[in-house]
Amino acid sequence: MMGKNGCTFATLSPFALGLALGVIKGVCLIVLAYAAWIFGFGMPMVEHVASYYHGYHASFVGGLVGGVYGLVGGFIFGYVYGFLYNFFMHRCCGKDSE
Repeated sequence: MMGKNGCTFATLSPFALGLALGVIKGVCLIVLAYAAWIFGFGMPMVEHVASYYHGYHASFVGGLVGGVYGLVGGFIFGYVYGFLYNFFMHRCCGKDSE
């Protein structure tokens, strides 16, 4: 898009960005829990994350719980980030002039 000051910028879809980040964070938490459960790898990190995600631990069910927490948390972060990006880009560059 071209703003009134001559600057160009792309508009982000907050929903798509939120969904993408949510899926990535959810998968990462699942992989981390399963790696700790099967191989013992990253157990201190799982314990740290479990201190603020109730039900998350190194097990099959704990990995699924972490995946849901990651999906929701990543979606909220991505949506807010995309919304703020669009908001500030429209404010800094100005709305489309016709």
